[in-house]
Amino acid sequence: MDLRYDETCEDDACEKRKRRIVIILIILLLLLLLALLAWRLLLPQGTAGSRIVPSFTSDVAEAQAALDESVQKSRITVSLIPNPTLDVQTSTLALNFVVSPDNNGFAERFIIEQDGRTVYESERVLPGFALATVQVPEAHVGAATATVFAVDDDGNDYGNPVSVELVIRAQS
Repeated sequence: MDLRYDETCEDDACEKRKRRIVIILIILLLLLLLALLAWRLLLPQGTAGSRIVPSFTSDVAEAQAALDESVQKSRITVSLIPNPTLDVQTSTLALNFVVSPDNNGFAERFIIEQDGRTVYESERVLPGFALATVQVPEAHVGAATATVFAVDDDGNDYGNPVSVELVIRAQS
């Protein structure tokens, strides 16, 4: 098939040739569009990491409020006084702190360590409950570490524990 312009071609033959050229160009254009569409669909749809995208609502404020609510539900607050007092005669440690405030998203448990040994380990403490005193026969006056763990509904540790340096003082 010769696509060069020929001045001597007959009208009918020239028309057929022009029609073929137009059809070939349309087919090539359609193939190009199809290839671009396929390329676009095969691109990765997302990226790693977190993005705030209001996909479930058109209002960014609603999306932010939903994220804030999720964060609040998973927040844990640890309230303690860093100088608990020890009654040496009865081995009673007055903690003076609320282990799990009402607004916590999780129950808590904690351990108290001294000299590399655990001197007390609590059970699961539900939000809103406090431990005023605990029995610690192996504790003594001096430096200690309290480590608080968030605990899920199944009693398993959740997230990262928080450790706080304490100084156990003698009760006067």
